[in-house]
Amino acid sequence: MTMQKEDYEVVKEGKAIYDEKEAHIEFNVNVIPPIDCWRLVHDGMKVLNLFEADGKTTSIHTLFAGTYEECIDEINRLGLEYDEKSFS
Repeated sequence: MTMQKEDYEVVKEGKAIYDEKEAHIEFNVNVIPPIDCWRLVHDGMKVLNLFEADGKTTSIHTLFAGTYEECIDEINRLGLEYDEKSFS
């Protein structure tokens, strides 16, 4: 199966809401749908994780989905810091 870029677009869901009285919090989450691809998780400064998976990925951090090479290109484009622990 050939993947198209639109097959692994990141989707944002939810709203940032905090209700102190009700002790309730909601926040934005980024979601990658359940397809086989590499997932880059970062906070805008550092790579938090880079891994290959085929299930749904949800994070409060920024997500990028693509091939391994596309993820490495994104790391370099953004100038993200990383170490060996960042790569699963």
